[in-house]
Amino acid sequence: MGLDSSHLTPAVSPSLPGVEFHEIKQEPSKSTMEVSIDGHPHAIALYHDTNFDPSTQLESTLKKIVNLVRDNPTRTNPLEFKLENGEVDFKDRKITEHPQKIGTFTKLKNYISNWISSFITSKKTPTPTLSKVETIPVTPQNESPKLKEFSALEAKQALDLIHTLRDAQQAGETKVIHNGTEYQIPEQDKYGITTWKLDINGKSFEINEFAPGAYHDVKTEGFLKRQELVMDAAELYLSEMSTTHDYTVGKNKERKESPDPVITAEQKQEIMDRIKHLETKCKESIEAECQIDPNKIRSPEGDEHYKQIHKIAEEKIAQLATDISYVIKTSIPSGTNRPAFSLKQLAEYEKKSVLNRGRPTIINTFYIDSKQFVSMQIPVSKTTIPSTIRNSPGLVNYVRTSFGILDENHHMQVLYSGIRHSSYPPITIADAYKRQAIAGQNARQGLIDAAQNILQDTDIETSPEKPLEVPLRSMLLLTAKQIDFVRNRSYGIIGKWKGESETTQLEESAQALRLFNNRVIKVEIDGKDVWIKPNISFMNLGANAAATNASRVSKLADAASQAGINARGFNTLEQDISKWTSTALDNLKGQVSPEILSLLKNIASDNVSDAEIQKQQDLEASLQKNLSILYENLETAQDAYLKTGTSFSKNVINKTQEEIRSLEKQIDQANKSLLTARTKAFRKRESTLEQNVNILKGIGKDPDWSAETTAQFKDLQQVLALHYEAQKVFHHKKFRETDHVMDFQVAYNLLQDKIGNINEFFCKSAEDRTGRVDDRMQESLVFQALHGRFPGSLDAEKVQTYAVAINQYSASQNNTEQNSNARGEQIGTEINKGIPARRGKLHSILAKHIFKIAKKLKPSNEALIS
Repeated sequence: MGLDSSHLTPAVSPSLPGVEFHEIKQEPSKSTMEVSIDGHPHAIALYHDTNFDPSTQLESTLKKIVNLVRDNPTRTNPLEFKLENGEVDFKDRKITEHPQKIGTFTKLKNYISNWISSFITSKKTPTPTLSKVETIPVTPQNESPKLKEFSALEAKQALDLIHTLRDAQQAGETKVIHNGTEYQIPEQDKYGITTWKLDINGKSFEINEFAPGAYHDVKTEGFLKRQELVMDAAELYLSEMSTTHDYTVGKNKERKESPDPVITAEQKQEIMDRIKHLETKCKESIEAECQIDPNKIRSPEGDEHYKQIHKIAEEKIAQLATDISYVIKTSIPSGTNRPAFSLKQLAEYEKKSVLNRGRPTIINTFYIDSKQFVSMQIPVSKTTIPSTIRNSPGLVNYVRTSFGILDENHHMQVLYSGIRHSSYPPITIADAYKRQAIAGQNARQGLIDAAQNILQDTDIETSPEKPLEVPLRSMLLLTAKQIDFVRNRSYGIIGKWKGESETTQLEESAQALRLFNNRVIKVEIDGKDVWIKPNISFMNLGANAAATNASRVSKLADAASQAGINARGFNTLEQDISKWTSTALDNLKGQVSPEILSLLKNIASDNVSDAEIQKQQDLEASLQKNLSILYENLETAQDAYLKTGTSFSKNVINKTQEEIRSLEKQIDQANKSLLTARTKAFRKRESTLEQNVNILKGIGKDPDWSAETTAQFKDLQQVLALHYEAQKVFHHKKFRETDHVMDFQVAYNLLQDKIGNINEFFCKSAEDRTGRVDDRMQESLVFQALHGRFPGSLDAEKVQTYAVAINQYSASQNNTEQNSNARGEQIGTEINKGIPARRGKLHSILAKHIFKIAKKLKPSNEALIS
């Protein structure tokens, strides 16, 4: 039960300068508060004994807490304190939490309520036309100890700020000054969407509030946004030319630079004026001829309506690109070391423009069945690389994705939080040795980021003997086929060389992850050496039509490495679930009836002999030391190759990889044998298991259970039911069917999150397949929120009713839009029935297709005479 203070302007204590209170509430065993101290947000928990008297001790206690926070700036959230004998100190996390007396909490609640009210009353009334809003700071990314806590706090602070701005509007303000910047408060657009673009503490936010029934399918505005990116690219190029000096190289190889830039500022402005004239004509033409009618889009003829308009708009934007290229080329002659401008350069400058503008945190709020949900994505890396750039270190579209329910006080109950990004290798680098080395670097950085989220505070000491475990569970979504470089070339999906094949991406991503598995490695986090021991497991299942039996590509055999990868990944999933459920069952002993406990144990058992499991585990343990040494040697050799590029480094890499493959094959074979035993055991007891799971689903809350027991039972109930659905799909290979091609991947990710592992999932570029799996997870979570359980095979029709809303409102399409100003996902209609996949795909190809069309066009008369 919490004190409802979040709807108020943050309270400022007269006796605690620099401190703002956003939220104070009571949980079963502690009092918690969200405060800003000197502009930095903190989640604080205070543990106190039953003699605590809030009327005399609260304010002095909080003063001591504030002083401790200021004296220990390296401590990170959440901050926990204990009050003993009038003294306040950081709480040892191993200390058992003591339940509070009801009488003490009642006094505490009343006193805090009155205290907040007094602060609110003391605030000055804002001026009638202009008001200043204090910044609600955002925690710097990567400092939160847990993904869910960080996401919830990030969402709340941004939405609290919006609420404050709206309060100013309701008070008669027409504009607001925030951190010295004047903001116009946006109005809801004609589609039912209110979009806020804010900068909080130097960090960009885009918050999209969707009213019930809001329209967010294809729009005319989408064409205009795509046009804007062409303009941004042209302006970036001209800006560079106004500061770039041509040069010549003399006989003695001396470089002689021209005293003047390629173009002057005046010349740049003159060229931009000509281009803007062309842009205006194009925009007017699109607005006149390419208006999209939402009612027609929602009709059975929607796809055809959009297809006709799309063709017209696409040609207009392509013509603009041709015209801009012509104007720049004829205005700026080529230099000695600078080729004439071309469409290819315009496309490259689009990529640079997207990279330069950065990536905001996306927060989308929307309603389904009267509940308000939140879909959000937070950039993980400082510079988010778009999918169009795959030739350098760094993960593409690297974001933290979260989904949850929002209450009226902006508290986000996070139902899932995980990581999504591209495959690990930079696929446009043709040098396999370099590509694989960078893939390893990308994996290392991902593990550092994961470790940073696990650490409760920076005072935790690690060592080679006591490293921090990083339990990473990855779901790869690549359609890896044997000789798929031929298949991909014929389909025009990838490139003409094997380096971009999805089989190669799978094998190189697998190598990058295994490079660190079970090794103790030293990394640097916030300037401090930290020893970590990654515990990594992964699987790979395609998430597109090509991965199903209905596809012509299905006639190609899966990549040879995939069976071993999936056997190992699935066996690890079973071990993880077994370990988690064992602990959960122990916690429920004596709390639920023997009959319920017996039912839970029966479902949790996999009926595979301990001897078979032990055989596989013993083999892995016996090979692990040698593998760790070999992978360490491989990483060293790869680093050396990046620095020297020598044949010697290549030879070391080749030899080491060959030794690794020999050992990994043994592990693969052992896991395949264990998986065969698991499949036989599952099919043998499947009928009984299904009956028991259905009985389990029907068990509701027992009035005699405590709140803690109810929550523990609910978690176990959901995990066991979802696990059964995952087993059924995997053991029967239903992931080959068009209606179930993503079912296992969704269940895998949700299970990993439920049992506390770090979960990541990715395809080639982390846009289409990754976005669709993300959406499918959100559909399941909506069902869970509305019905109290995860959906089963009989709930598909109901889930489908949520799919259309999720497809429109989730942050996945915002992610795609951030890459190229073209919303939509390239997902197949065969495996995504009931959502507008066809027009979504058509809209998304605006990203690259306009340049294919532009190559065939000549400059318009408008460009020739401009």
